[in-house]
Formats: sequence, structure tokens, C-alpha cells
Amino acid sequence: MRAVDVVNKLCPRANAAYIAAFEAGDGQMSDAGITTPTRLAHFLAQVMHETGGLTVLRENMNYTASRIRQVWPSRPNAVQFAGNPEGLANSVYGGRMGNTNPGDGWKYRGRGLMQTTGREAYAKYGKRCGVPFESDPDLVLSAEHALKPALAEWVDGKCNEMADRGDIAGITRRINGGLIGFEDRKAWLARTLPACNGVEIKPRPPVKPAATGAAGGAVVVTTITAAKSAGYDWTTIGVAAALVVLLCVVAAIAYKATRK
Repeated sequence: MRAVDVVNKLCPRANAAYIAAFEAGDGQMSDAGITTPTRLAHFLAQVMHETGGLTVLRENMNYTASRIRQVWPSRPNAVQFAGNPEGLANSVYGGRMGNTNPGDGWKYRGRGLMQTTGREAYAKYGKRCGVPFESDPDLVLSAEHALKPALAEWVDGKCNEMADRGDIAGITRRINGGLIGFEDRKAWLARTLPACNGVEIKPRPPVKPAATGAAGGAVVVTTITAAKSAGYDWTTIGVAAALVVLLCVVAAIAYKATRK
């Protein structure tokens, strides 16, 4: 059984892009240290809370006045934007989290598996993942990239270690900044823990050059194709392809030397 099987079982209405991300995501999760059923269960519990069972793509910000007081008690003036999603986002997120330009609060509102929020976070994880999230925030929602910022945030928060200890409160504070939605996160964990029992998370398969010398061009193509299917980003693929080319050149020179 794989992680995507758990997702399909627990989230029957999950967004197709999220499902596709998990379908291709075993290697990424393994790279992030999510290598045990317990770690996976904690990761999924947070993700499933943040996305309403993998159905929410963007934070819609369409809050009632009472909900605004609940979520942002330190921002009493924000209640005037009840029913005004864009105005509310700019009010509660503007001027912080790297949001410096007019409209940044709305542009960089929560998205994706961990509801990445704030221009600073989009820039940070974009740089880490080699994806231009800051210039195109909706890339966080794509099947190709959805797991990347979520896993980067998970690793940054040292959440695997807390998962090993069963510290869901500590994980929630790292992901949320507080304990908002804590009861729902615990409810999800009560479901993900038994569902993940027996899950196997396979490591990313290595990229193996097939040949050198005259077949160098075919090797580069094979390497790029294999790396892309394995989930590597384009920066890593470029480095790997360059190394393959270099090896082919060295092999060709050595071959010619033996023919003299």
C-alpha cells in the first residue's frame, strides 16, 4: 500500500491535482524523511486539515465577522471586511510576511497542501524548490509542484522528529503558528494513523546512465526522461545531464586513445 492509496481512501472528493501529486510523490516524501507510517500519518493529518480533505486550493477569505474575530483577534478592524475576501486578505496579511506591495495580501494568500501564505514564504520555498512560486503563486497548486513547498515547510519545522514523539501540538504550532483547528487536526490524525498502517514509502529510484561514447546523445535524453519521471526539478536534471555529457566526452577521448 502507498500514500496515495490512503489519500484516495480518506479523501474521496480530493482535487485531481493533489491526487496526481501524491501518485508521483513517494520519492519526494522519502527525500523529506517521511519514511514511516507514523510520520506519514502526521503529515497527512496536517495537510488534510489545511485543505479540507484535499478539496481546498486557495484560502477564499470569505469570513463572517465572528469568524474574523476568532482567527485574527488582534486585528479588530478587519471585521469591516466580512464578506469581502480580497479586502480581508489585504487587511490581515498586508504589511507583513513579506507582503509589501498593494494587493500582496490577496495575491499571496494561502494556497496548496500546507496553505503557503505570504510573499516571503512563496519566495523562500520557490528558491528552495527551484520553482518561481513568487512570480506565479498558483504553481503551488500544480500536480508537479504541490508537494514541494509542503515538504520543505515540514522539514524546516523538524516535524518528523515531533511525529516520532507523537507531538501533534508541536507540529501544529510549526505549521499554523498557533493551535487554530487543533481539534480537527487531531480528528484527522485519529483516521490517518490506522489508515497508514502497512504503508510503504519507496525511495526515489536512482538515475542510471545507460551508455557512453557514441551513444552520448541518447544517454542524455534517457537521463533527462528518467530524472523527470522520478520527480527531480529542472536544476537537478540540468546538473545530471551536464555530468553525463562530461562522462561521454571523457569516455570518447579514452576510446580514441586506445585505438591509436
